[in-house]
Amino acid sequence: YKRSHSIDVIDAERMIINEVVRHDILEEKRDFIDLFTSVLEKNLSIIFTKNRDIQVADAIVYLFRTRENIENYNKKAIYILVRERTGVSSQHITSVINKIKTIYVKLYKMYKDGYDIEKINWYEFDKI
Repeated sequence: YKRSHSIDVIDAERMIINEVVRHDILEEKRDFIDLFTSVLEKNLSIIFTKNRDIQVADAIVYLFRTRENIENYNKKAIYILVRERTGVSSQHITSVINKIKTIYVKLYKMYKDGYDIEKINWYEFDKI
């Protein structure tokens, strides 16, 4: 049994405009994550001063770079992956993740406002 509908009905059911908007948002976020990862990687030793924190941040950057290959993206799995690469405790991982999260939020807002985040002066970043 086959029903036939006009194209307008099918499009209305699919909400094609929402699909396009969602695709654009996902593409923008994917582009931002790529840029964010690159900027973070280039400035790890400025953002973090302790060697242990740099190692943790580098492991997190690695996860960002290889995010398409990670099947299970939950908090526990991420902590295990970072701990395997660095050997540090969850407490240290949490402090680095919190700092990266704060930076992410600031940079994403700047990115959305049209600022070139590759040209940030990291020595002045906390004042922004």
